[in-house]
Amino acid sequence: MRIVGKFIMIGLLLGLAACSDWLNVSPDDQVNEETLFTDGDGYRNALNGIYKDLADFALYGRELTWGMNEVLGQTYHLNYIPSDHAYYYMAWSMYDNDKVEAILSSLWEQAYNAIANCNNLISHIAHADATLFSGKDMELNMIYGEALALRAFIHLDLLRLFAPAPVVADQKKYIPYMEDYGTLFGDRESVKDCMNKIIRDLKQAKKLLSEVDIIPENRIWSKTYYRIEGGRGVVDDNLPRDIFYMYRGYRMNYWATTAILARAYMYDGQQALAREQAQEVIEATYEENGRTYNCFSFTSPGDYGVNPKLYDGVICGFSKSKVSEEYANWQKGTGGLYLCSYLTGMDAEDWRKDLFRTVNWFYSISVK
Repeated sequence: MRIVGKFIMIGLLLGLAACSDWLNVSPDDQVNEETLFTDGDGYRNALNGIYKDLADFALYGRELTWGMNEVLGQTYHLNYIPSDHAYYYMAWSMYDNDKVEAILSSLWEQAYNAIANCNNLISHIAHADATLFSGKDMELNMIYGEALALRAFIHLDLLRLFAPAPVVADQKKYIPYMEDYGTLFGDRESVKDCMNKIIRDLKQAKKLLSEVDIIPENRIWSKTYYRIEGGRGVVDDNLPRDIFYMYRGYRMNYWATTAILARAYMYDGQQALAREQAQEVIEATYEENGRTYNCFSFTSPGDYGVNPKLYDGVICGFSKSKVSEEYANWQKGTGGLYLCSYLTGMDAEDWRKDLFRTVNWFYSISVK
């Protein structure tokens, strides 16, 4: 997610949401619930487990980032996608294909499983005593706010996939907005009702996280060197002593929540409110040694070689150690996910060319 990004309008997949068994999702229960929430470490483990689930290949480790979403967005050259793969049928809008339905079914199941785990965490922390946490009220607000923001974030992406955009939506029911832990079957709701709940959750999450990321002594945590790199292991007085509070760029922090709220307002047609939230992220600052710096910026073109992921502008991302290997598996031979020429055809003087690499003589891939 970046300050300047693209919004992909995905074609309607309404018929695919009709399978009621997709709603039959139960959250992970490997740890006894009564034991898990008896101390602050249990809450930390529950939240970390949600992030781990979201980084799965079925969700943001592949399908909702560089996989299915980019196929639907026509990012890849259709002629090179293997004709026996689900992506080929997706690219040609054959949504009733068994392989396509398998991917969508897995996505739906794992997304609602993550939401169920969010709801479990929310149901406990909403009534938890701050003395359970080593960081007291700040840590309680951090975990509570992140869980609420993640719940809204996942629902927003599901709504964008399986329902019409608000600008053309009717009053039909499309997806359930799951708020209660333990509920296996939720009533589907209209696009407008879902958007109202998404915005409600994000606003509450933002308020909670304002007690974490933007209090004066913590704002420097949003510096790229700390937000993404964690200070590179160097002992630094600006870093929190507790590693759980570090690497805010890999968590649903205050700025990420604000950016998602901007996206939600924009999607809902509330442009003025979207601009207000986006502007807050763009103008986010921290102070260091008496000087004020922007939290997020464009990476200098001269740094593309050492920083191809352009971390300076990354507000939030989920960590997945195997994603590079998985992406590389798609760049072998003549069949793969190769970028369309209209994305890579640029002047020799254009610095962005350093973000692409040619493989197998003339196929283009992203180095990010």
